[in-house]
Amino acid sequence: WEPWLSKQDGFLGRKIFYNEKKGEALLLVKWKNKILWKNISDQEVNKMQKIYEETVTNALDVETNPFKFVYEGELIEQK
Repeated sequence: WEPWLSKQDGFLGRKIFYNEKKGEALLLVKWKNKILWKNISDQEVNKMQKIYEETVTNALDVETNPFKFVYEGELIEQK
């Protein structure tokens, strides 16, 4: 995802937090604003997700993506 994300208008970076005990990760992606984030079409996101899943399953030699998407949300900066 990183190379594709870095080309998107408004992308400011991402951080991954991994909980080894639970085998879960939290991915925070930072955007300049919500409008630029939501301007990316679902079709484009789904296309990139498919490429990601194919890459992961091939690299790990598994049949299904072991990294399931659980939730998308938004954090509002407190000032």
